[in-house]
Amino acid sequence: MVDEIDANLHVFPICGRGPEKQLAIREDRHSTLVLPGPLYHRLAVLGKGALLIGLDTWGRITTALDEREGTDMGQAVDLCESLTVVCPGVAILIAHHTTKAASLNGQGGEQQAASGSRKLTDHVRWQANIETMSATDGEVRGYDDKERRKWVSLSTPKLNYSENEGAQWWYRGEYGILCGAVPLDKPKRKPSGSTYGRRIAGEEGGA
Repeated sequence: MVDEIDANLHVFPICGRGPEKQLAIREDRHSTLVLPGPLYHRLAVLGKGALLIGLDTWGRITTALDEREGTDMGQAVDLCESLTVVCPGVAILIAHHTTKAASLNGQGGEQQAASGSRKLTDHVRWQANIETMSATDGEVRGYDDKERRKWVSLSTPKLNYSENEGAQWWYRGEYGILCGAVPLDKPKRKPSGSTYGRRIAGEEGGA
């Protein structure tokens, strides 16, 4: 399997590439028209025969546009969709950040948690959100802060072509590798000489 992945997986960095990493560009600074950028044309060639093109991250390849502007984001997502026509059979997977407010308020799994314009979620066919176990959930399960940060949930707030089976849990193991797992509640330690236990026993004995 490793040899097969090595033969079929092609990765190229965009860090430090400048204008070359732009998926989409404006016609000019006064125009609302978004055109394919250098990265788009490169992917249109490299994507022939591919099953999946991953873009990481959305913010780094659309710096020529305004993430908060619906007109810009709608056209940029449409360009991604056009790649599936230029490269038949390919799917486009975009990595994007959620807002800090959504994460802090426990809404990291919501469709609207994505940073920027709503067109980013309205125009796509599938959306998956990844978030670390919240402090509240960790406390309920009996996990300390270090342990609960090793757990990550994957939810699909938007799923057009399949049934939604709910969130799935993953455990962050050695080297940060995520493995499917189920977080179990840790048994809560009973205080020695529990007042609650004695009170119940006393009530039962007097009944």
